[in-house]
Amino acid sequence: KAAEQFDEYIKTMIQLDRRKHTQNFALNIKLSRIKTEYLRKLNVLEEKSKAELPSETKKEIDAAFEQFKKDTNRTKKTVAEAEKKVEEAKKKAKAQKEEDHRNYPTNTYKTLELEIAESDVEVKKAELELVKEEAKESRDDEKIKQAEAKVESKKAEATRLENIKTDREKAEEEAKRRAEAKLKEAVEKNVATSEQDKPKGRRKRGVPGEQATPDKKENDAKSSDSSVGEEALPSPSLKPEKKVAEAEKKVAEAEKKAKAQKEEDRRNYPTNTYKTLELEIAESDVKVKEAELELVKEEAKESRNEEKVNQAKAKVESKKAEATRLEKIKTDRKKAEEEAKRKAAEEDKVKEKPAEQP
Repeated sequence: KAAEQFDEYIKTMIQLDRRKHTQNFALNIKLSRIKTEYLRKLNVLEEKSKAELPSETKKEIDAAFEQFKKDTNRTKKTVAEAEKKVEEAKKKAKAQKEEDHRNYPTNTYKTLELEIAESDVEVKKAELELVKEEAKESRDDEKIKQAEAKVESKKAEATRLENIKTDREKAEEEAKRRAEAKLKEAVEKNVATSEQDKPKGRRKRGVPGEQATPDKKENDAKSSDSSVGEEALPSPSLKPEKKVAEAEKKVAEAEKKAKAQKEEDRRNYPTNTYKTLELEIAESDVKVKEAELELVKEEAKESRNEEKVNQAKAKVESKKAEATRLEKIKTDRKKAEEEAKRKAAEEDKVKEKPAEQP
């Protein structure tokens, strides 16, 4: 009679709608243990004919069912959270794709940022598959292992792409650091050279039979010019003037190219609020040419100021370093594009290759 009463109470509690098999199984084991313990106590107390379950046993059964409900709801919540993460990742990937299309409408390959975003979608999908497999009523350990392996594989690919991004950022920082170090070294070298050149020039001028150097020839020309008058030899400033004219011409050409690039970008990307890499390179070239013009002008002055010349040289080096950095980014992008095309071609070949006959 006691066992019948126990089973009857459980029947009134069970409203499960065929939930997860593993959890059902665990619940049944727990209820079986409670029943065994209850019957054992009755046997000891010789109260087998007791008509109703004691409140203590009912509490144990109620607690078992409450825990079961929590476990079931937790599984449902986990699946819902995984589905939400998939949708969020898809949304980010879509936004990245639209941004890339606006920025690079002629591109036939994916940017690294888009590859990373799409890889994250694949990771979230794999995690969702795993959670669903774990939540199934008939739990298949083999399928769960396969799902876990897929998650690991997708995460490994995502990590690889993130490492590429990190390496690129480090390379840019290193290039910038080297450019700054090179600039600093050039400035220090120019200052040291300017301090050493003047006394050396005076010592060399009085040595008989010494082979003429460019500095010595220039000094000799100045000496001859001062002795015979300006009409006897061409003006020493004629060549520097030509250099200035050539430098000014180069600045004008660079400005023309930058203007053309800006107009082209406005036609191609009318909604862009930032500069394209091509425009940055063109404008950087203008800065280089302007710095070179300043240097030529300083060198062409009659009263040459070595400090200002050194400053102008340092500025040229700085502008060239920035131009080199931008060109390197462009080269890296081209390499990435070529690599993407190569991989795509290889994948197409694999797909087109007929299956080998056994």
